[in-house]
Amino acid sequence: MSKPFLRTLPLVAAVLVLSACQSTVVERMPEGTVAECPAEWRGAFIALDDNGHRDGDFAMFVADDCTIEPLSSDPKDGPPPELRLHPRFLANGSVVLFADPEVRQLLELREDELRPPESQWPFHWSRDAAVLTLEAPDHRRIATLIVNGGMQGTTHWNSSDEGFNILRGEPAALRNALGNGQLFDDADPIRLEHVGAKRDDAVRAQRKAAKDGKAR
Repeated sequence: MSKPFLRTLPLVAAVLVLSACQSTVVERMPEGTVAECPAEWRGAFIALDDNGHRDGDFAMFVADDCTIEPLSSDPKDGPPPELRLHPRFLANGSVVLFADPEVRQLLELREDELRPPESQWPFHWSRDAAVLTLEAPDHRRIATLIVNGGMQGTTHWNSSDEGFNILRGEPAALRNALGNGQLFDDADPIRLEHVGAKRDDAVRAQRKAAKDGKAR
């Protein structure tokens, strides 16, 4: 799977920091999560690059039940065509969580016995007009908090600045930790533009963006 494709995926901002892989998961589902799909998430989206141009490498269609179908411009270089993601949301909040097995399949990551199989990947989300923004956790800050006893969890890092954190605790404590929004990094958010209500809208926007990108 190519780095250009990975860079535009909203779900993997947490694991790509230039050449290093960094991520943060919560060990279990926090209290107060729901499967109900916010209206801001439904429909067709295409990724935006750092200059605000539509990026043809990635689009997605979000059904009314919030099932997400990732779309790649190159089926040979994208996620498995049968893959679907099933996010959950903190009620009355702006945090979305994705199941670790689904993220692993999306990124073709190997299994890791250190991470609980029921762990979740959290992101802070917001919607401004047509743009959906997702912010990954601030992994280094979270690691420091864990080491200094400010948060319950474990952190696993190597000398290459690669690693991950596992936030632990009771479901209510995990909800409170994520719900205040202070654990997320807004320096390099992933942005996706809403381009319509149907899957075909995403496909058309993706094809046009890929064509326009070659012309730039």
